[in-house]
Amino acid sequence: MVDSSGDLHLVGRDKDQINISGVKHPRVDVEHFVEDSGIDGVMRSFVFACPVRLADSDTDTYAVFYQHRIHVEDELSEIDVAAIREANRAIRKCCIVMCSQAPHVVLPLPRKSFSKTALGKVSRSALMTAYLAGQHTALEHRLLPLSNGSTTKVGPHE
Repeated sequence: MVDSSGDLHLVGRDKDQINISGVKHPRVDVEHFVEDSGIDGVMRSFVFACPVRLADSDTDTYAVFYQHRIHVEDELSEIDVAAIREANRAIRKCCIVMCSQAPHVVLPLPRKSFSKTALGKVSRSALMTAYLAGQHTALEHRLLPLSNGSTTKVGPHE
């Protein structure tokens, strides 16, 4: 777009792709691959792959946030936690097949986290901002292991 003073402004979507070791994967392809895998408990249209560069990192990674049929904002039984962990494990495997690298985190989020814009879309940047701000750390702790593939590392800062 050229403004009134003749300056060129490049307009486009920022971070529509996940860059893993120089290979660009459209985030929507990752999302559809996970959804099409038929993982038990994963709600269709509520899988979001979000590229991110973590603090003190030289490379990009990504996170996968999704809505599970089990309401994670409610009290979770051990059976619920086991079902969510199994879904997280399956999502991680799908992502490794698709991108050759596991996401930094796979995390089901509370329903309220998926608020929609006036256009009816969920903001991936809002999901990532909330995660990076530590808003889901307690949930991530509860779902260890396998929200982030580790039994020790939790949150965006570690």
